[in-house]
Amino acid sequence: MLFGAPEQGELLNTAVLDGRTVAVPIAFRALYNDGTSAAVSSGLACSSDVSEVIKVRPDCASLRLDGSELSGADQLIIYVTLGLLLQTEIPVTV
Repeated sequence: MLFGAPEQGELLNTAVLDGRTVAVPIAFRALYNDGTSAAVSSGLACSSDVSEVIKVRPDCASLRLDGSELSGADQLIIYVTLGLLLQTEIPVTV
C-alpha cells in the first residue's frame, strides 16, 4: 500500500494576495506485504484533474498554488502512482 500526506491538509492561497507561490511538500510511505514500511521519494507520479484549483508537480514533490487558480475546493483528490501496482489518493482542501 502507498500512503501520502501533504505537510498541511488545508492550503490557503495567499499567492493571490502577494504573488508568492505557496508550495507544500508531500511525504510518502509504502507498506509492504511483509509488514515493513519505507519512505518513498522517487518513482512517483502525481496528477490532479482540477488544475484550475491546484498545481501538482508530476514527481509528487509538492502541491503548488501560484495565484492563477480560478477557484477553491472543499475537497479535491491528488492521484499518486508508484510503478504499476501501488496507487493512492490524497484528499486536500484548498
